[in-house]
Parts: sequence; structure tokens; C-alpha cells
Amino acid sequence: MATKTKAKVNPTTEDIDLDSEDLDMDSDLVNEPVVETQSASGLAVMDFSEFEQGIEEITRESEDFVKALIYGANGTGKTTVAGTFPGPRLILDLNERGTKALVGTKESKKRFVDTFDLFQMSYWYLKTGNHPFKTVVLDNVTTLQELAMKFVMGKESVFDSTKDMDMPTKRDWGGLSQLMKRWLVDFRNLPMNVVFIAQEKREEEEDIDLSIADDDKDPTVFPMISKSARSILGGAVDLIGYTYKVVSKTDEGVVKKKFGMRLVSDKHVTKIRTPIGAAYPTAILNPNYTTLKKIMDGEWAPPQPKSKIKK
Repeated sequence: MATKTKAKVNPTTEDIDLDSEDLDMDSDLVNEPVVETQSASGLAVMDFSEFEQGIEEITRESEDFVKALIYGANGTGKTTVAGTFPGPRLILDLNERGTKALVGTKESKKRFVDTFDLFQMSYWYLKTGNHPFKTVVLDNVTTLQELAMKFVMGKESVFDSTKDMDMPTKRDWGGLSQLMKRWLVDFRNLPMNVVFIAQEKREEEEDIDLSIADDDKDPTVFPMISKSARSILGGAVDLIGYTYKVVSKTDEGVVKKKFGMRLVSDKHVTKIRTPIGAAYPTAILNPNYTTLKKIMDGEWAPPQPKSKIKK
């Protein structure tokens, strides 16, 4: 008789993506406009007054909040950059314990979150608006996905006592996909600056199709979250920045470390929304909110070359 072997699956390394048709859909979720009256011709007249009241101008003020996804390897300044966003700022430490970089910074508070229930509670707290925070930082989305998978599998075990809690099923992955999509978008929609932090993932060399021309290849470095969550979050934010370290030595042997952020890259998943025709750099050193906001507002200009000194 074969022995059953348990294999733990880390949701941060899986790229399973399921279509919504794989999940149970409730037709009652589809609402039709309310018919208020009948016109003289007998046609229904629907009430759109509430919809019309919500139509507004697109101005810089209405688009002032920055929604950003910052990812990279450990120690490349992701949390440091998040700490430059407007304060007071709330760091949701999603079982990451990576806020040492913000020790001593002004107007930064943290809340340790080690269950998905607490994560949901943090959203509703911020949703009320009864708080002082101008920025919320999710540090990080990679570990959030692990909390979400535990939540999904725990819910499923209530209905199936024989379920192996170390083995996510296709249904579990589908539930994770829907859960992550819903909550990432809900946080994005909060009326404040929102910074999502994620670890990086690199495409394995053997997975790369070498028959494809370099110009046609997809990026091989991307945020370490499932494909479905990566897709929805990538479209939801204004900025996707990849962080890296720049290390140099002085003549005296002193090591100096700077942080950089790629904003445009063929190898890395990147993105930045700017006004049409605005200039922007492919990368910046010592990235911070002020510089990023200036680029996104179309106010950045390339540095002017130093004028030559006439002899």
C-alpha cells in the first residue's frame, strides 16, 4: 500500500491562474436599474440621478493620491522608499517584520498583521476615514498571499474534515485568486496614498524560450505574487518600481551604498503613468515620493549638461 506524502506548497512560488468560470458564480449579484416611471410611449424610464451626481472633472487634485507597487530583493530600499510618502503613514507589517529601516523616521506607525482576519479589519478601519493617516503601506503582498492561502484553506476545511491542510487544491487556488483580486483593488480604492511592497521573482533560465528574439521576450523579473494577482495589481497602480542597490568605494576604502529604482526596463516589470508627452527617466537614484510625484505630474526635466569653461 502506497504511503501518502505531504508536500507543503508555498503560494508565493505558484503561478496557477484560474478563470472565473472555475468558481461558483451567483447570478443574484447582477443588478438592473430601477424602473421609476413609464413614458408616454410605454417605454421604461430609469432613474440615473445618483449616477449623474457622481460625475466629476478630472483634475490634478482628483488624481492626487499615488498608488504604487514597489518590488525588489531584500535590502534594496523598498520600505525606505515607502517611508518617504506623505505622513502620518501606517505600515501594515504583514508577517514580514521588515520595518527596521523606518526606525527614527517621523510620522510612521506600524500594525503587525499575522492573520487575514486582521488584514480585513485594517481595511475597514481605513475605510471609515476616522484616522489620521495619509498613506498606508502593505509590507508585503508576497507574505499577504501566504496569509490569504491559510485563510482559504481553513475555510475549506470546515466543509471537508478529511482535507489535507498542507496540500492546496485547484479550488483553493481559485479562492486565493478571487480573494487577492478583491482586496488588492479595495485597498487601491482607498482615498489615500497606497504603497504595495513585494519580493522579486526571477524567471528560471530553463523556462526562457531562447528561440524568441530579445525584443519580443516578456520581462523575466517581476513581483513574487500569483499571475492573476500580479495582473490585477499591475493594472490598478500608477507606478511599478523595481529597487536595487548601488554600492561604491571611495579612495579611502569606505563603502557607500545608494538605492536605485528602475521605472522603465525590458527585463523588469515596470510602469509609470505620466501626462502625454512628459519626459521621464528610466531609473533614479535615492528614490523618494517627492521625485516620483514630480515625474508623474510631468514636472521632471533631464539634468542639463555642465557648460564648458572657456579658456
